[in-house]
Amino acid sequence: MKIKGTGSYLPYKVLKNETISHDPEWVFAKLGIRERRISHWPTSELAVRAALKAIDNAGIEAREVGMIICATSTPDKLAPAMSAIVQNKIGAWGCPAFDINAVCSGFVYALSIASEMPYDNILVIGADTFSQITDWDSRDCVFFGDGAGAVVVSGRANFKIYADGGGNESFLSH
Repeated sequence: MKIKGTGSYLPYKVLKNETISHDPEWVFAKLGIRERRISHWPTSELAVRAALKAIDNAGIEAREVGMIICATSTPDKLAPAMSAIVQNKIGAWGCPAFDINAVCSGFVYALSIASEMPYDNILVIGADTFSQITDWDSRDCVFFGDGAGAVVVSGRANFKIYADGGGNESFLSH
């Protein structure tokens, strides 16, 4: 699999650990996070901005995109798929477009799916706006922020992916 182009978008508003945690240095030591970005836009807008950069970086036009896969857990709405919203906004009409939800591992899962598809110039996007659904008083809030990344890929790769749902009771429990 070849990555032909990359793009990303981070909102301008910054939320530092000191604002949301009683122990900001612990957050940095354990998670490597000092700050997160917060958006007032819907997820699709971040995805579009990252997608356009990836397409430009790949040296192609939007009409040359063969497929769009969006990995998101915070779509603008349940229907239509966020990938279809992005498709329309960037002008990549006529190609297959669908979303997947695998939270943190979504982008890797999307790349794995793309590697099995018979299309060139597959646009893979990971985008979320967790700030719109995060309880900033919860201790787990330090994991979340907003942003988008995108790649244009072609070709095949071998992936071996799996999940382990163990420990899910302790995450985001209230």
